[in-house]
Amino acid sequence: MEKVLVLGAGQSQLNLIKALKKRGYYVIVADYFRHSPGKAFADKSYLSSTFDEKEILNIARKEAVKALFTLGTDQPVRTMGYVSEKLGLRNFLSYEQALDMTNKKRMKLKFTSCGIPTVAYQLITKACHSSQIHLEYPLVIKPLDSQGQRGIFLIRDFKELKKALPVTFGFTSQEEVLVERFYPSDEITVSGWVKGGRATIFTVVDRETFSEGNHIGICKGHRYPSRHFHRMKEDIYRLTLKIVEDFGIKEGPIYFQMLIGGEGLKVNEIAARIGGAYEDEYIPLVTGVDVLELLIDETLQPRENLDFDQEELFNIKAHGYIHLLFAPQGKVIRLPSLDRIPEVVKGRFFVEPGVELPPIENATQRIGYAMVFGKNPSELEHNNQTFTSIYWDQLEVTI
Repeated sequence: MEKVLVLGAGQSQLNLIKALKKRGYYVIVADYFRHSPGKAFADKSYLSSTFDEKEILNIARKEAVKALFTLGTDQPVRTMGYVSEKLGLRNFLSYEQALDMTNKKRMKLKFTSCGIPTVAYQLITKACHSSQIHLEYPLVIKPLDSQGQRGIFLIRDFKELKKALPVTFGFTSQEEVLVERFYPSDEITVSGWVKGGRATIFTVVDRETFSEGNHIGICKGHRYPSRHFHRMKEDIYRLTLKIVEDFGIKEGPIYFQMLIGGEGLKVNEIAARIGGAYEDEYIPLVTGVDVLELLIDETLQPRENLDFDQEELFNIKAHGYIHLLFAPQGKVIRLPSLDRIPEVVKGRFFVEPGVELPPIENATQRIGYAMVFGKNPSELEHNNQTFTSIYWDQLEVTI
């Protein structure tokens, strides 16, 4: 039985682990949480950080795996690049490319050198002085190599910056962090695939977010298609092609976050993976493209050609919203019954009654997800309102 190694065993990787098992592979997972849900479905698990390149290399070498996988998470893409290159395994990116797409310093420098529109930024250290800040407030501070909105804050003045610095540095192994000029804008996410250097876009969604204090950009849902899609699709497509060409992406999944504001279309961040908002479930529903099967096929048994019809994929046939569910801090007393809400097509909770929920600071505090659809925008809006009303009415959390 051939072995594969999945980096991460959380909710985002669950469907991938199950799909590989169904295909008859011996599935090994690595995850630094002891009770990650995917470990119950794997053949073997390691209590290891997916960020630790050398430890993952040792596991892959020891187990003689055929390939590495991940889904819905950024930094393991870098580890996959490193390990695959060392062992001569098939991977969509070289290690250098993986670094370009997982380290925000390298990513931003490449945006600038290639003329890819992005928000003004600078890099600062822990010893940063107010005179060294060359951007106008408000700013956004980010770690260079983290994920899930960890360590990201809205900063209004230097006093807030100094307070946030040690927290943000707590989420990075680097000697610098990124500060960007805050750009009032709508966020969109582009999901697609590259084959032979040719990019195809599957979906363009609105990435709708909320803030908790100065914690910003926490995603609460994805709306398909984006409200900007029909007006901006050609611009989005051209910019996607430029990114793929400039970063030298030849194969594999793409996940690009863009901003639409008063200064036009800008690129926020890019990744070479399937997204973490259950794209492996909703993209097949709205496009007919099974991206999870595509990921497995193209990693293990790649086809010479893939024939996607971009015009047909841009022909919107359904309208959907993926609710990423949160709850206030406290003890969960009761959860809504998602299977009894007619508007919910797919969804599940990650917690059970009795669990103590921490305060919301980033995307890791999600408690579940629910997918709602409609034949048109007005029906989707009605179904969303119905679902939201039922969710908050049935959810019970004691403070």
